[in-house]
Amino acid sequence: MALEPNAEAKQQAVKITAVEFTIACEHLFAAGEGHKAIQMALQVGQASQEVPLILSASGLLAKYTNRHDIVATLIKKAIHLTPDGTAELARSKSEMHIFLADALMAMGRKKEAMDIFQDIFKECPALRVTALEHISMALLEAGYPKEAFTVLDACFSSSDALVSVPLYNNMGCALERMNRSEEALPYYEKALELDPTNPVVSFGHSVSLLKAGRLEEGFKKYVRRAPLVNDRNFWFLELPRLSDQVDLEGKHILLYQEQGLGDTIQFIRFVPWLLSKGAKLTIALPIQLLDLIALNYQQTDCMLISDVASMSSAQRSEFDFSCPIPDLPFVCGVKSEKNIPHSTPYLLPSGVEGNRFSQIMREEAKDICGSSDSASPLARIGIVWAGDKRTKAADVAADQRRSTTLLDMMGAVSAHCPDLRKCEIYNLQFGRRRSELKEWHGVPIIDIMNEVENMEDTAAIMLNLDLIISVDTSTAHLAGALGRPIWMVSRWDACWRWGDKGDRSVWYPTMRVFRAQENSFLPVLAEVGKALQVILQNSEHPVF
Repeated sequence: MALEPNAEAKQQAVKITAVEFTIACEHLFAAGEGHKAIQMALQVGQASQEVPLILSASGLLAKYTNRHDIVATLIKKAIHLTPDGTAELARSKSEMHIFLADALMAMGRKKEAMDIFQDIFKECPALRVTALEHISMALLEAGYPKEAFTVLDACFSSSDALVSVPLYNNMGCALERMNRSEEALPYYEKALELDPTNPVVSFGHSVSLLKAGRLEEGFKKYVRRAPLVNDRNFWFLELPRLSDQVDLEGKHILLYQEQGLGDTIQFIRFVPWLLSKGAKLTIALPIQLLDLIALNYQQTDCMLISDVASMSSAQRSEFDFSCPIPDLPFVCGVKSEKNIPHSTPYLLPSGVEGNRFSQIMREEAKDICGSSDSASPLARIGIVWAGDKRTKAADVAADQRRSTTLLDMMGAVSAHCPDLRKCEIYNLQFGRRRSELKEWHGVPIIDIMNEVENMEDTAAIMLNLDLIISVDTSTAHLAGALGRPIWMVSRWDACWRWGDKGDRSVWYPTMRVFRAQENSFLPVLAEVGKALQVILQNSEHPVF
């Protein structure tokens, strides 16, 4: 994407230093105005002829966007502007090439990236550790944990074994993503011995503990993370953070959405425990979840997070503590699987919405599938094949690992399940990936998502389904919270909450986990199709 730098950007690129520019952009990101920071980085990166400023712009774009092509272009520009001559300049160019290799790996140009790293090893031995840190993380983010493990294992096994906090951290991350979480722990512990307060290592350690099933230790460390919210200037982040040591009687607690919608759906189940201890609760939520949570937890005060953010000083003074919702397992004393509230459903839509969508579904099935009131389908199945749109580079990489395409999902499932044609298939995919329906010409898919405004509406559709098949998204959590049969197709480097192995979830009794064994989802989706066919062909009233 080429941007023609305007006069203001050119003037700004002359006046501002790299440090000042980075600070200004980070402030914008913290205030929830990242789009302005990205635009600044694009324009300044193109307008400037100053290498430090160009690299600052490329670094911000690498961190906060998935435009790795632009990042690579800016780094190449910086390399071109750096003269040859001294050893210091040569080292500086080598460092730039390392970041260029990162961008190329993220773009899927693996061979080019690996060639650059190999050149660095040969030509600049002083940067060997840095190059190893980058190559291992680049491989991890691109979805190659086995390759990252191979690189790191050779590094640790060599006679001149290299040691650094990022190398230990990356090895822990590689093992966790290979579903060997218990083996990952010693590497995180070695990294923490060298840097006890490193937040990245601490978070990775906590996730590996949780994935290994060591819930008490894991949640104790998990709550040390900085909350992942859209605006780091939210006033309630300054309130004391709720802990497991607080006497909740009479305390006014502000619970707030943090991370993804699925996290809130998963952990909102702990609200009754807080209420039983005498807490007064206000819950700050995004609009997608507001109606559903408010309906099911009427003893609380549910508000839009934007309305909470704009509270007056007098209103703010009413609160004693704040708490990100994913902290609740720790606050409520979860020490093992036995402490997890397993009763489902703990979320339900209103009866009115359930009936409304039942009628809509019947009418649409008549139009799309020719279904009649007298003839029932063998099963009603909902599908979700992708996560929501993300922008931050690490989040985009994670979404690419968890998402597939409609063509791959329905193609693989229908190829191994001939009786799928006797079922009604309902789209539950929301957002930009819903457009893939236009390219599907196989088994009819009923799409009523135009009628959906929020998660309560999605829940109402699910109540009228016999099975939901979904990748690892908030929809899978919602189905589990509703107590609906959910077949969750997990990426092969599974999220911590699904553990290292097994086809069941300690969080959702009605969930069956299908685990990919490689980057491609096609083999595991074929397994889903075969499993579905076995059930459909053996029963007129299949139970999932």
